[in-house]
Amino acid sequence: MTDPHLTGLLTAARGGSRDAIGRVLESYRRYLARLAERELARSPGLKARCGTSDIVQETLAEAYRSFGQFRGRTDQELRAWVRQALLHKAAKLR
Repeated sequence: MTDPHLTGLLTAARGGSRDAIGRVLESYRRYLARLAERELARSPGLKARCGTSDIVQETLAEAYRSFGQFRGRTDQELRAWVRQALLHKAAKLR
């Protein structure tokens, strides 16, 4: 289901609003934390080197910096994009 508020934020973010980019990415924090927990549980060595909040914060910071590269139009596409960013970050840290 598409959240109209999130859709509006995404439109503003794609239009260049730095505030909207931050707010729309922040809306994925809990989702990314659950994903990071799963990745950390799969790799005990990774969990010893960093925590959930570290991976999530680094992922969100990188997504914010590279938002101009996001080519999707929907919140589902953005969710997939930040998911891939987190998985890439976790793989790199391994």
